[in-house]
Amino acid sequence: MRNLAEQIEKGRDSHWLPNYNATKADYLALQEQMKAQSVSFSQHERLLQQRADLSSEIKELNRAPRELRQVEQEIKQATSDLIALHVERYRQRKALSKGFEVSDADNRIEVLPFGHRNDLTQCREQWFAETGLQERDWDVLVQ
Repeated sequence: MRNLAEQIEKGRDSHWLPNYNATKADYLALQEQMKAQSVSFSQHERLLQQRADLSSEIKELNRAPRELRQVEQEIKQATSDLIALHVERYRQRKALSKGFEVSDADNRIEVLPFGHRNDLTQCREQWFAETGLQERDWDVLVQ
């Protein structure tokens, strides 16, 4: 364990401590230089941060047209796929219709008149909910 601590201390002293001291000295010299020029160091740091933010925003804005072109292309592809599906559905419906014509099928719809009591009973709650309709009045309406 002691050997490990000695190795770490040697590495610190020989590898990163000289660079750290040089960087710290440059930083302090820059602070003094800015004081001599009457520039607020905190303001300078804010300006650097704003510059970095604006730089990343510019990169994002430069990506936007490329992404927009990609989305437009995806929309065009989806539209053409949808048109192809409609054409295929139309073709299949025409084939089915042709099949009915060839077989001379008689397709008719039987329309039943409205007025069955069960139809009215199912709609009672929907039509008369919370109106206070009495049962005897309902019987008169249904007859």
